[in-house]
Amino acid sequence: MTGEILMCHGEPVSSTGFCDVCGERVAGDRQTVATSTLSSPTVGFTTMATGRRGFDGEPGGAAEFAQLPPLDMPDPAGALLLDPHYPEHRQFCGNPACHRPVGRGYQGQPPLTHGSCGHCGLDFDFSPKLKPGDLLAGRYDVVGWLAHGGLGWVYLAKDTALESIYVAIKGVINPTDAQARELAVVERDVLIRLQHVNIVRISNFVHHQNPRDGKTDDYLVMDYVNGLTLRQMIKTSAELTVTHVVTYGRAILAALDYLHRDRCTAT
Repeated sequence: MTGEILMCHGEPVSSTGFCDVCGERVAGDRQTVATSTLSSPTVGFTTMATGRRGFDGEPGGAAEFAQLPPLDMPDPAGALLLDPHYPEHRQFCGNPACHRPVGRGYQGQPPLTHGSCGHCGLDFDFSPKLKPGDLLAGRYDVVGWLAHGGLGWVYLAKDTALESIYVAIKGVINPTDAQARELAVVERDVLIRLQHVNIVRISNFVHHQNPRDGKTDDYLVMDYVNGLTLRQMIKTSAELTVTHVVTYGRAILAALDYLHRDRCTAT
């Protein structure tokens, strides 16, 4: 029995379209071989077999994503949080010598998002510092709240200086947390020198006065990447194929490889 399959390094290319020997996407003419001699005969995806690589010679770039079925991008406004709240169990005093729970609910009373630590007296504020309609640094028109992480609130905004394209704004959650502010500066300095197609780019670093206390907060302005998270894709009816997994996986690994090489070079 014979069949037409893609070959690379003398081995049949797997159904992902990649050579298991060199790890490269395979291009070329199909070869007719006796499939009865193969332990598990497979047929390569012709739509994936282009041999193209991503930007700057990295795998997992735009060339590979371009070959996936197009997806309908969701409206960015649909991803906004309607009623943003920071988890109570993650509220701790920003004083490194204290770091005790703050603002916790008590005997049926709701938790406090801002106030003072009952142990050391340091102020805390876990509420979003920006709201829809705020104009950050006279340029970025805040649309709403996207999410929060361990250190910062993330906002969706429009860059009024660049035809109102969407950007992501990230600010420290609790400005009185000295360690969090230091980590934000480290994040800024690292992102500034990273140049990779699969890593979100920082485009600006701005200051904005907090109307609550009159103090100045710092914000990172970053590219806004529209799309679905993996969690969202799993919950939808979208078919996640092996081809998708391989393409996204290579993109992630390419970014991690770049980060490790960059770190080794810097040290």
